[in-house]
Amino acid sequence: MQKLEKIQFMNLELAELVKQLNNAMDIAQLGLYEWNVKTNTVRFDKRAYEIIGVDPNTFDHTMASILRRVIHPDSLEEFQQSLRKASAVEIVENKSYRLSHPKKEICWIKFMSRIIKENGETVKLVGVIMDVTNDVLMTQDLKNEADFVISLIENVSSPFFYKDTQGFYRKFNKAFADFLGLKDEQIRNKTVYDVAPKHLAEIYEEADNKLLNEKGNQEYESLVMDGEGRYRHVVFRKSVHLSESNKALGIIGLMQDVTELRTAEKTLRKITEVQKIMMKCNQEISSYETEKEFLHELMIQFMMILDGATSAGLLKVNENQIVSLYDSHGISLNKEVLHMPYKESYIYEITQGNYNEVCLVNELSLFHLRPDDLGQEILKQNIIQSMIVIPVTYLDEINCFFAYGSADTHGFSEEDVAASEFIRGEMDALIQSFVFFQKTVMMARYDAITGLMNRGYFDKSLKEYLEREPGEDVRVVIIDLEDFKQINDRWGHDVGDRYLNFIGESLNRVFSDNGFWGRIGGDEFAGLVHSMSYQELEEKLLEVKGLYNSFASEESKATFCGEFSYGISSYFEDGISHPQLLKVADSRMYDHKKAHKRGR
Repeated sequence: MQKLEKIQFMNLELAELVKQLNNAMDIAQLGLYEWNVKTNTVRFDKRAYEIIGVDPNTFDHTMASILRRVIHPDSLEEFQQSLRKASAVEIVENKSYRLSHPKKEICWIKFMSRIIKENGETVKLVGVIMDVTNDVLMTQDLKNEADFVISLIENVSSPFFYKDTQGFYRKFNKAFADFLGLKDEQIRNKTVYDVAPKHLAEIYEEADNKLLNEKGNQEYESLVMDGEGRYRHVVFRKSVHLSESNKALGIIGLMQDVTELRTAEKTLRKITEVQKIMMKCNQEISSYETEKEFLHELMIQFMMILDGATSAGLLKVNENQIVSLYDSHGISLNKEVLHMPYKESYIYEITQGNYNEVCLVNELSLFHLRPDDLGQEILKQNIIQSMIVIPVTYLDEINCFFAYGSADTHGFSEEDVAASEFIRGEMDALIQSFVFFQKTVMMARYDAITGLMNRGYFDKSLKEYLEREPGEDVRVVIIDLEDFKQINDRWGHDVGDRYLNFIGESLNRVFSDNGFWGRIGGDEFAGLVHSMSYQELEEKLLEVKGLYNSFASEESKATFCGEFSYGISSYFEDGISHPQLLKVADSRMYDHKKAHKRGR
């Protein structure tokens, strides 16, 4: 009995050990394998199958299948060599091999094995496999990075120089001479006054004298003129060469060109400012009544970002491909409107019709322009030596150009061009936002058929207008169309809608400068009219009636004379609030309608 209990206890311990081992292998993501050398068959456990991505039900357990399905072609030869070593010289290589995993583009597995012998003869290889993909990729990344750093060190050299205590160049490398664009004899035994402009040489000399007195290290940034006459931002790192007795013997210096870094920093600051401007305009998009107001604000704000800009122009291209000076700042003009065919204009000549990049002109001249070009007027009256042009597209079609002028030749920097390019890339989306908002506003405020204000927006506009203490000759008009239902019944709603649209257009045309109108019901209209006497107003209403008499629908051959009744109320005489004036006008409209019916 005791012996049986002992065996059961040992079985429990063994089961627990097996369980712990399986847990450990799950955590470590290890799988087991066995290669029977005699039968040349391979067996894997469940974890190993998952690691190599092979379905055990479709695997024939042969080494040939391993070579065909599992090992990647990149590792096939190396894997076969390892097999031959294990079989022939009984050396097991614990190496990593690339697999052809069905679900992973890159997969690396490490085999850790040992040889099993029976009677001195190798019969099996057994061991574990581990997914080491991350380790291999990390090692490759580190190697690539190391190779890159080594290549960088080998191929990129900084300008180096050595000067004696009197400031004469004694030694320097080729990079130093190449940077300055000078020959060896133009530098050796020369001073900074021989290789640099005087205003810069004074800065270098002052820094050298300070360093020689302090006998330490020095780092500072200054401008250096290179061999092409360009000013570059350079960081100097200098040290005093000392004798054993601590006497200064000379100065060792290294130069690091940081122009691109400083340019990138300045460009980033400019682009960040542009982003802020665009974000602010987008957030305040509801405050702009018109596209011109919206674009004007952007034109001015962008001008403040471009350091070289002294003037700005907004050149609009309409649907007929006519370009005109839509808006400007800092430009003097005798003519109010300048316009001409876009493809004949100086803006087209400058950009060559390319909307996909900013255009920079560093030396602008009248000789570049045709005599009839609108640019002639601008250049004759304004000092503009260079210009940067930013194409603005809407739905991939040219919409307008921001053109910024400078009073200097080469007045714009690389940072200005980069910021302008960012503006060009973002403006399409910003204009789309503005157009979408305007359409949304139109849908919310205006009647879809007539284009006039809807009832809610008319009431709001009328109320706001009257609250601003209007002047004299302000009147409210109510119009009711006669027999509109019969028009719909006889000719159909399409003709009725076109009739309503015709009325809306007629009211806007006749009263274009003297107020606003709204459709406040199915066949009712209301308007606020200012700066017009009562008699003039009635004459205008008769003019609208005359237009109605000419209404004809070509599609349906419908022709008829339009009629309407109207009522007019006058500000102050009939009331000062919009409800009072609407009520009086409505009452008089009904009186007019009754009188009209009696007269039929």
